[in-house]
Amino acid sequence: MNNIIIAGCSNSVDTTCLDKSHRDNAKNKTYNSYPHYINEKYGDDICVYNISRDAADNGTIARNVVQITNEVMDEGISSDDIYAIVQWSGIDRHSIFIDDNYTSGGKFFQPQYNGWSLSSLDVGTGGRQVALWKKYFSEEHTDESVLTNTLDNIKKVQDYFLEKNIKYKMICGWKIFEDDVELEKHIDISKFWFHSTDEIKYGGILDWVTDNVEEKLRTRGSVARAGIRGNDQKDKHPSNEAQKKFTDEVLINFIGKYFGKKEHIVTTGCSFTNFKTTWSDYLEEEFKYTPTTVLNVGHKGSSNDIILRGIVSSVDKLLRENKNIRKVIIQLTTMERRFMINNGNFEMSPPAQHFLKSSWSSWFMPVNEYGNFDNHFWEKYWKDIHSDELHFFELLEKIFMVQSYLKSKDVDYTMFCGWDLFTDSTDKDIFSTENQYENKNNKLLKDKFSHCKADTHNSKFGITEYWDMIDWDKWWFFENDKIQYGGLTEWSQYNLEKNKWYQDDLHPSFEAHEKFKDDIILKLIYGGKRD
Repeated sequence: MNNIIIAGCSNSVDTTCLDKSHRDNAKNKTYNSYPHYINEKYGDDICVYNISRDAADNGTIARNVVQITNEVMDEGISSDDIYAIVQWSGIDRHSIFIDDNYTSGGKFFQPQYNGWSLSSLDVGTGGRQVALWKKYFSEEHTDESVLTNTLDNIKKVQDYFLEKNIKYKMICGWKIFEDDVELEKHIDISKFWFHSTDEIKYGGILDWVTDNVEEKLRTRGSVARAGIRGNDQKDKHPSNEAQKKFTDEVLINFIGKYFGKKEHIVTTGCSFTNFKTTWSDYLEEEFKYTPTTVLNVGHKGSSNDIILRGIVSSVDKLLRENKNIRKVIIQLTTMERRFMINNGNFEMSPPAQHFLKSSWSSWFMPVNEYGNFDNHFWEKYWKDIHSDELHFFELLEKIFMVQSYLKSKDVDYTMFCGWDLFTDSTDKDIFSTENQYENKNNKLLKDKFSHCKADTHNSKFGITEYWDMIDWDKWWFFENDKIQYGGLTEWSQYNLEKNKWYQDDLHPSFEAHEKFKDDIILKLIYGGKRD
């Protein structure tokens, strides 16, 4: 699929518009809307037909999207190669046919798109059809008639797309329907995206922006008031920043699947992510017939050293290949493992539990699972060099390094733990097969090791400083009145029946992995909103 048709009002107008005057105005004022960011994302791989125009009513939007779709198909483009986005406008707007040569607000694109008077352009001081619109609004316009008119236009377009077998999505510029309107009785609402919350049922772009974009970046007016861009401080249209965020976090979730394998979700971790069948495998199945490739670079037995260093290399390789990365999901593992250089070569350690008792609880890990290693080297390391404080400090350093790298590359990501990693779990049975683990009263390791700090050579650093530098908003944790900083294991214990917590080897059960994908991972990817 290579062609996308877009129709809407000024919320959809930018430099991709087919009409030159709209393109020029957007270019001169640096106005970018979601069609621009769709075009930017997919580049030469798609052709955008944006028939949106300022002040468009829903009748105009309906006529224009049908007209441009017919013209595109007349060029020999198959309906299988077309996707449409229709952005509906205010229901109080209206249009009335005058004659074939009439233009409202100046000639728009080509002759076949003109002939109609638009109420938002031709009424008021200086309007060309003041008498016409005065009569309409005083004698014909009612709340019931304008709602019916909009629903009829939506139904007309939906029937047309169904007849032509064209895939599409419909959105609203803002809330144009009251919550008590039973839309499902009139139109196919499964083809709509609405911003729905406890306060609003049929929200549109502006409502989503209000709830998801910081205040100074919400509108062109707020951006102008903040001195960032533009001069019109009263402009209520979504800002460039808001339009891009809306594209990345909402639109891409239902248009991306139709434009080829254009993006990657990268997952990594230990055997909780890549061994037998895990949440990552279920995620790959979820995206099997979409343009998203799920790339799992995790591995059984990985240490956090490997996981965190390896994700940087994997992401960097994809970016160097000009691949688009939709999301990175990083699962951290036990602190019982180290991956270090011994005699010039990297070597995986045997588990620390074979040499000492640490601040972390874990299940028993047999030495023979870890291949060849220098037992003398690792015994000396764990007993004479290792300290829990150093190990934890280096983990925080690596987390900060990865977060800084991904932020610098503008790559979205989420981190989570396979199980409790950040509290003192000494002598606690995290993997009990009978009782749910509790750690609410465990001391945080950052507090236990707060004494681990340095003030030397004009430098101050330590565990507390690195803890505070980590962006904890980029983490998912399972928490309730008994659990803090919980991971997949704790989540499983509190969300499944006891007999479904584990496989025989204490890895999460297949049921746990699939439910974790459905209830947690997909929400991290979609931001709580799905097509």
